[in-house]
Amino acid sequence: MAIHLCVDSPVPTFNSIYQSVVASLTWPPIDITIPSLPCLRNPIFDGFSNINMEIMQLIQELQQFQLMTTLTAGLQPLVALVGGALEDLLPKIAGTNLTLIDILAMDSNAIYTAIRQALLDGIVFPFVPNPIFSGLSMPHIEIVAIVKAVMKGYVLEVIQTITDLINAACIILLIPAFPPLPVMPTLENIKAAILAAFPEFSTIQELLASGVSVSQIFALLSFTGFPPVILPDPLLPTFSNFEQEFQEAMNIFQSDLLTSLLATIVDFLEDALSVLGIEFPKLCIDF
Repeated sequence: MAIHLCVDSPVPTFNSIYQSVVASLTWPPIDITIPSLPCLRNPIFDGFSNINMEIMQLIQELQQFQLMTTLTAGLQPLVALVGGALEDLLPKIAGTNLTLIDILAMDSNAIYTAIRQALLDGIVFPFVPNPIFSGLSMPHIEIVAIVKAVMKGYVLEVIQTITDLINAACIILLIPAFPPLPVMPTLENIKAAILAAFPEFSTIQELLASGVSVSQIFALLSFTGFPPVILPDPLLPTFSNFEQEFQEAMNIFQSDLLTSLLATIVDFLEDALSVLGIEFPKLCIDF
């Protein structure tokens, strides 16, 4: 039976979506149909299938799709007020010609091809760890992790774009400026915070091998201006691979930090800039 999954907010956390579908992460797993989402290929992993893992990707991609949809809903009326063309104001993913408009066109193969080429051209994406997995070689999983990480960095760039437009709109409308957003921690900031929280371990690999769950690890992290991030525990039911779980947890943690930034923006647009009448759709998928 198909599962109908909806977000509960224009800026959903991963856990809020996960709790709606966790009962379906079972063994043996149910059969699913891969829905159309901007960065979700079909099949998700080349030459590899694990339905519970695939459902986790669906949840993450639905969250990302909702964040991008919310950004677009806010950008369009701001551009109409401030002036200019949205396609000219949007940043491009480094080393590509892709913008938010292209991503939402849902051609996942084009996105993967462009990012692969950018990597071959020597582009370094700040949200992409190197290596993805220290003790494993799983190219079919690594490319999915890379694309997700690239998208996190791009969403942060678009958040800066909408912030600039909001400040321009505030000047036009003669209202107080949008307060500065908290500074998004870098990948290295997050890794350093993890080791600081567990000083008895010299490396993250040692920490993971100790048996401490990734949910417990990320629960101890705190960054100024951001709420705590709640991860399910266990993160991947019926699946056990410490490095894979850690990479998934890192991606989710970063997504929820971005969600917090965007939630602040949405609150400001609905309050101080309510005159723009912005409406934020909430998305659903079937799989």
